[in-house]
Amino acid sequence: MKALKFILPIGVMLFILTGCTKRRPEWREFSFEEDFSIMMPAEPRKAGFKVSDGDEEVRFHVYKAKSRGHKYKVMTSNVIEEPDVGDLMDIGFELKYGKFSIEERDFTYNGYPGKEFTTRKSRRTSITRYFVLDDRFYLLSVRYKNRYLVEEDVERFFNSFKVKDHPPAYTAEIDTTG
Repeated sequence: MKALKFILPIGVMLFILTGCTKRRPEWREFSFEEDFSIMMPAEPRKAGFKVSDGDEEVRFHVYKAKSRGHKYKVMTSNVIEEPDVGDLMDIGFELKYGKFSIEERDFTYNGYPGKEFTTRKSRRTSITRYFVLDDRFYLLSVRYKNRYLVEEDVERFFNSFKVKDHPPAYTAEIDTTG
C-alpha cells in the first residue's frame, strides 16, 4: 500500500506531462484566396469540385478542419442563380444518415439574408448556414458528436467569418406616412 501512494502520483504526473490530456485547441484566423477569413481550431484542408451543365461551370472550393469530435467546413462558389440548398441538404442527409430531424430558420450575415439548418440524428448534430453575397455562395457548417459539444467553439466559428472589403447590406426604412 505504501508503494501505491508513491507510484500513483508519479503515474498521474507522467500522464499530464506526456500530453495525454485533451487540451483545448488553439484557434487561429485563416484567410483564403476567395477573399474571406474565418477562425478554425486546426489547419484547414482544401478540396474542390466542379459542376457543369454543358454551358456554364460552377467551381466549389471546400475548406475542412477537424478538432475534438467537431468537423468544421466552409464551402464557396460563384453562383449562376441562388441554389435551393434546403432541398439539396434534405436529399444529402437522407442518403448519408437515414432518418433525422431538421430545423430551418432565417438568419442574416452582415445584413444579408441566409438560411440555417440544424439536423439531429441520435448522437450527432450538424448546423449549416448558407447565404449569397453578390455573385458568391457561402456555406458554413459544423458537425459534432452531441456528447462533445463545446458551444463556444461553434459560436466562435460562425461569428468569426468575414468577407473582406464587403460592406454591410444597406437597409433603409421607407416613410409611407406621407
